[in-house]
Amino acid sequence: MASQVTADEGGIPAEIMNILEAEPGAVPVAGLTAGPDIPALREQLAILVSTGKTKEAIGVQLTHEQ
Repeated sequence: MASQVTADEGGIPAEIMNILEAEPGAVPVAGLTAGPDIPALREQLAILVSTGKTKEAIGVQLTHEQ
């Protein structure tokens, strides 16, 4: 299964972007809480992926197919 990659997302697979955007904490409850800073989280994820430190950060070793 291949993930689609778009250039405007800095080469981050669409599947990962969907997970980040669908995070339950990203939606304010009754407008009382601010959600996480999605652009900052995207940048952090891009840095982890580009430096090869993703598996250490999430504690899971994935194969290339996953």
